[in-house]
Amino acid sequence: FRFRATTLVPSELEKWANLWALGSLISGCIWGAASFVLFVPDSPIYQGFLVVLIFGVTSAAVLLIGTHLPSFYAFVLPALVPIVVRNVIEGEAAHLTLAFIAAMSTLAILSFGRNYNRVLVESLRNRFENEALAREISQRADELEKARAAAERARGEAEIANRSKTQFFAAASHDLRQPLHALGLFAAALSEKVKDPGVLQVVNSI
Repeated sequence: FRFRATTLVPSELEKWANLWALGSLISGCIWGAASFVLFVPDSPIYQGFLVVLIFGVTSAAVLLIGTHLPSFYAFVLPALVPIVVRNVIEGEAAHLTLAFIAAMSTLAILSFGRNYNRVLVESLRNRFENEALAREISQRADELEKARAAAERARGEAEIANRSKTQFFAAASHDLRQPLHALGLFAAALSEKVKDPGVLQVVNSI
């Protein structure tokens, strides 16, 4: 309840994980104590019911707390090891066989929980990596779109500048050609009327 009512801060994550592991340890010890406190030596049916109950609860814990291996181990080992020890203490062949089966089942549950945790962690890691990759691709796409838009603007500005240059040179050529042509006509007319060789040389230079 405290955890659900608290805004999770990354710096406090380890503290909450340790509290979860401690709670799992206490719960596992309580279930493990049942192997001694609630064990009825002369009732195989009751003993079988107790073993099935403890293993059923522990198997369900794989999905509940398998996401955090320290909490998982803190619950499973105290819950299951006592049932193995209690059957070994009985010493009969049937109890020793049950102890062996319980020990193998305990190892199987531990292995399953470890594999479940590994698969879950890899799945979450892949998910976050895919999300990060998608964000990066989206960011690159936005950058490319901005670069394309900038290139389009630059091309438009270059086309406008080129047209302006062409118009300028056309206007300059037209505006210069007219007075120069008139000046040439005036100089030709002047050369026909000038008889002085010195002046005619100046007119021809013009």
